[in-house]
Amino acid sequence: MARIRSVKPEFWIDEKLAISTSRDARLIYIGLWNLADEHSRVRGSSAYLKGQLFAYDDDLTPSTLGRLIDELEAAGAVSRYAADGETYLYLPKLARHQRLEPDKVPSRLPAPPAELVEAEPCADLSAPDPDESAPREEDHALLYVAGSREHVAGSRGKEPRALRDASAQADAAFDEFWKRYPRREAKAAARKAWDKAIKRANPGEIWAGAERYRDDPGREQKFTAHAATWLNADRWTDEAAPARASPNGIVLGPRTTEHLARTKRMAALDAQRQPPPAIGGSS
Repeated sequence: MARIRSVKPEFWIDEKLAISTSRDARLIYIGLWNLADEHSRVRGSSAYLKGQLFAYDDDLTPSTLGRLIDELEAAGAVSRYAADGETYLYLPKLARHQRLEPDKVPSRLPAPPAELVEAEPCADLSAPDPDESAPREEDHALLYVAGSREHVAGSRGKEPRALRDASAQADAAFDEFWKRYPRREAKAAARKAWDKAIKRANPGEIWAGAERYRDDPGREQKFTAHAATWLNADRWTDEAAPARASPNGIVLGPRTTEHLARTKRMAALDAQRQPPPAIGGSS
């Protein structure tokens, strides 16, 4: 039976989760909150979860859903375990987000192995409304814009530690992109474009696109786009360039094309190193 569970605003600015998982995986994570019992346990069959959460989405198959659960498991949001030949999920951090009463309601699902059960702090049961969506006291002074270092104009007070950590994670994600991108100029403009881009795509997708662009054998350095231009145009969605054909019609693979281009560059450098011809004839 699905349970009424609320989603706090802080979920949408959890940059650590956003960087490590896709948008669809995070949507499934919220759905798991509704399905989990008071002991943070859920049936883990992909077919069952698909029927419960996405019954009308024919484009989402159980196998695809299973891969999205893999993302959540890698991020530490869920843990898979087996009992009596069935698969189950344990949500170790659910008590951080929801009011749970495991002592009042027994679970109908088998318990996960002891090593999976983390000592997670439970929601404050003495609070008048532990699921209240109002920001915490330490966040009152500042509103952080997810994925960037921008803050609301006129805000005062010291930046909370959680937001400093999120800003550091955003810096690290951009640095990974910067290392992969083949043209490192106008970094400040690139950072602004990056902050906007990661609201439209997962950082991993952008990194992969930057690597494809960097390794494209047909790319010429003098025509390489500035990073900000590349990001603003969503160029990470470009498909890999097809292999080039040689003058005699033979298709060359990327490695061969790259080798030929390197050989051509080396020949040009050697030509530059040759001493200039002597002026005038010998006496």
